[in-house]
Amino acid sequence: MSRMIKKLMIGTAAFAVLSGGVSVQYPGWQHKGSIAILTTPDGANLPTLAVEENFPVLVRLNKEWFDFSQAKSGGEDLRFSSAAGNPLAYQIDDWDPASGTACIWVRLPVIKGNAHQELKMHWGSADAADESRGTAVFNESNGFLSVWHMNDPVMDETGMLESKDTGTTPALGMIGKSRYFTAGKGVSCGQNITSYPTDSSPHTSAAWFRAEQANATVLAWGNEARQGKVVMQFFSPPHMKMDCYFSGANVRSDTTLATSEWVHVVHAFKNGDSRLYVNGVLDGLSTSPGAPLAIKRPARMYLGGWYDNYRFVGNIDEVRISKVTRSADWVRLEYENQKPLQTLVGPLTQSGNAFSVSKKTLTIDEGKSTTLTAKAGGALKVYWTLTRDGRETVVATDRFAYRFDAGRVSGETKATLCFKAIYTGDVKTQDIAIKIKEDIPEPAFTLRAPAKWDGRSRIEIVPLLTAGGGELSYAWSLAGLAASKKVAPGKLVLIHAQNSGTLSVTATISNGGRPSSQTVTIQVTEPMIDAWVERPPGKNEKPEDNQFYARDDKNEGTLYYNGTLEQAAGNLFLKLYADDKLLKTIEQKRTSVKTYAFTAKLKAGLIKYSVELVAKTGSSETILHRVVNLVCGDAYLIDGQSNALATDTHEKSPAVPHEWIRSYGGLTGRGDASAWVRKRFGDAENISAQRTNLWCSPVWKAHGTDHQAELGWWGMELAKNLVESQKIPICVINAAVGGTRIDEHQQNEDKHTDLSTMYGRMLWRVENARLTHGIRAILWHQ
Repeated sequence: MSRMIKKLMIGTAAFAVLSGGVSVQYPGWQHKGSIAILTTPDGANLPTLAVEENFPVLVRLNKEWFDFSQAKSGGEDLRFSSAAGNPLAYQIDDWDPASGTACIWVRLPVIKGNAHQELKMHWGSADAADESRGTAVFNESNGFLSVWHMNDPVMDETGMLESKDTGTTPALGMIGKSRYFTAGKGVSCGQNITSYPTDSSPHTSAAWFRAEQANATVLAWGNEARQGKVVMQFFSPPHMKMDCYFSGANVRSDTTLATSEWVHVVHAFKNGDSRLYVNGVLDGLSTSPGAPLAIKRPARMYLGGWYDNYRFVGNIDEVRISKVTRSADWVRLEYENQKPLQTLVGPLTQSGNAFSVSKKTLTIDEGKSTTLTAKAGGALKVYWTLTRDGRETVVATDRFAYRFDAGRVSGETKATLCFKAIYTGDVKTQDIAIKIKEDIPEPAFTLRAPAKWDGRSRIEIVPLLTAGGGELSYAWSLAGLAASKKVAPGKLVLIHAQNSGTLSVTATISNGGRPSSQTVTIQVTEPMIDAWVERPPGKNEKPEDNQFYARDDKNEGTLYYNGTLEQAAGNLFLKLYADDKLLKTIEQKRTSVKTYAFTAKLKAGLIKYSVELVAKTGSSETILHRVVNLVCGDAYLIDGQSNALATDTHEKSPAVPHEWIRSYGGLTGRGDASAWVRKRFGDAENISAQRTNLWCSPVWKAHGTDHQAELGWWGMELAKNLVESQKIPICVINAAVGGTRIDEHQQNEDKHTDLSTMYGRMLWRVENARLTHGIRAILWHQ
């Protein structure tokens, strides 16, 4: 009887099956093999009664046991089927024959706990068309709304959302490729999303990431409304927090994490039950019934930040948003399957039944390495474990060759390497006894440093090596006093001391073995009074209307008027007026050179100055430029959180500002600085070059578009009291932001005036106000 082949469409995957329910066994494919799915204690260790359906299993191929030359160049002929021969939907995430690796997602109908299941793989068909489909593996039928593998280009594999990458770069990831994020660079995944959960509907958010620093957002979706968003944050000290905007869904992890290490985080939510999993383990739980989530549509979605304010630095990989609450077993399977030394999936089962290891004993010098090989015909999965210093660690999985690196030791050291193979109903092991011989001397050194320091001039502490060598790593620490410092190759540079007394400097040097440390003490004596440091003027620096000048130690401010004439003129004069009365005339005789430079001193006090740049030819005078309402006094900075901002009241500021209080506005501390600059000036990077005048008379609370700067209630009261008591004008720049932590106010080391940071916005205002050398005090309120 003839058999007809029919096409059965399930989701977006086309499956070939025989009439009568018998599945095709891919007769045109030259190669096939079996891969084990293990949920036993030797595998992912799932409970016996656990059952997860339509789970996307990650299958990693390796050149040790898969010959890439037998498949098509892009893996187009790859196929997967169940033990019964039923075709399975799959997606190739990464295929790299050059390195001999591949990552493929295969959708399994069922995974059961404490069991061995068989997955069949087929390859080697020149006529096969590509059937890799992300939409067949990840779609709403198994709960997925969005999935980003973070490949290049960045895209939602479900096809629901359009992703806009704003400057992230491709990098090695946890699974194939990832994206590397820096401050100001991220991914916008949509501003008008109608497919995401609303109100308190069930959902799950998951991601792998490797953060280089704390206090940043990994992913965020929802809206800027109370109880209206879901934000996954990596906070300091390093831990996870789900910020669901004043809702009962807020939950944080208990475990302290490390920076620069990959971590898998899953937030699984249903109304009244918010769970945070870290590396497959429940690490935070909130069952608060109050303030339930109230997510509205349309929603927004971002990776690396929120509302284009990107602050995450590091890698992000495999981001998933689901419309269901993933179970603890599902989360455990994801982690155990996707982690580097994964436990769920075995290699292609090798033919035969041989079990052996190339060596049973090994003697090796420190710093050296060697490769051991093994055979395990018929094994479902293999492991290499290393027992050293009484601790057993899994060092490789699904490999039949292992490169052992002896590393560094102190004295002769013993270790045990074990090759372990899992069979149906049996486990075979072979121990390799290892002896590591010490062969490299540890570093020995002295420290060269001055015995005394004035705390102001730069000094260097330099280690002088007397023994040991190789690749050295340095660590520095200070004790006794605080001092600003800079770590340079092979030395420490001390820049500025914060007090007088005894400063201890410790250097720790390692070449991979036992670290060596040395300490030197330096007697620090700061000067009683630091000399006033004059600010160097700009080449084309000119005064601006309403400008504030900070007084120096002589009770004077310095006005610079520098520039270049468009055409030659006669003699130039700078006329300085105090309260509209001519105070001084400064003459600069002209030559053929068109540049000019004037300097004038302004006495501090309740005086309004003005200046005129005048050209004189014969007896005729022409005013080239006039600047008014200049003042000189003391400048202050306010920073901190809402108590420093102090604007959270219902009252409005007076309509008429104080005539002797100034600020430099435009970049307020309310968190909207970058957007404000882009809206008003276009490119925030060019605003300094445009030299827009942002001097203003501030209010204590801004309302409407007329107010550029606000000082806060107590900032304004302080300024008014200082004007009254000191009889001088006062300038205050308030850079506080409500609801922030101290560490969030730190600078971006690569770009101090980064407008995406609070510190950068404050420094930008100070620099553009030309007050870098005139701040009398910084007032902090947390």
